[in-house]
Amino acid sequence: MKGRTFFAALFVFLFLSLFVPVSVASADEGCPTDFSGLLGCLADRQGAGSLTITLKAPLEYGGKQPKDAIKRFRDKHRDLSVQVPPGGHTGTGGTVLLMMAAHRRLAPDAEVDLLAPSFVDDLRSLGVCELGPTGKDPCKTLAADPGNPKPQTLPGQKVLDAQLGEPLDTREAAADHDDAQQAVALGAGRQVRRQLEVLDQAVADRD
Repeated sequence: MKGRTFFAALFVFLFLSLFVPVSVASADEGCPTDFSGLLGCLADRQGAGSLTITLKAPLEYGGKQPKDAIKRFRDKHRDLSVQVPPGGHTGTGGTVLLMMAAHRRLAPDAEVDLLAPSFVDDLRSLGVCELGPTGKDPCKTLAADPGNPKPQTLPGQKVLDAQLGEPLDTREAAADHDDAQQAVALGAGRQVRRQLEVLDQAVADRD
């Protein structure tokens, strides 16, 4: 009888957990926050194929052997999408990610950091400065003026005007997030239902 009561209580607990909201972890959750560490982490733990990164905070270029990190990352993720949300600020590392992306989506009021000549040389040697579908060289547009030692940025609208990306539809981005939440919640629901079936059979067997 005690065993049956235990299984019944566990059954109810799992049933109620179907209605607990499920949050979606971002692709970079748990990864280092420096440029090289982040790219290495994503290359190691994400499956090969498409990947979307939203730059929620500035990311600076650097860390341990950034060129090696870029090469490893590009070998794994050629179909990269990078999004810069409204009010976003890329940082120099975020700009490098933007350059590597096959799909660039920016808010017009985002700020894109321009890159020092040494950074651009690194990217050219790695083949990152490839011409996009519009025939534009991202490294030329997003290179800083070498005669100006101060940090330099370019508004997202200027990047869009240079045909280096597409406007970020905030409504579409929100819908993508909702779809991901629903997909994860649905998957969790299926898993719990399978557990319920196993427990139900266990209670029946004990009877």
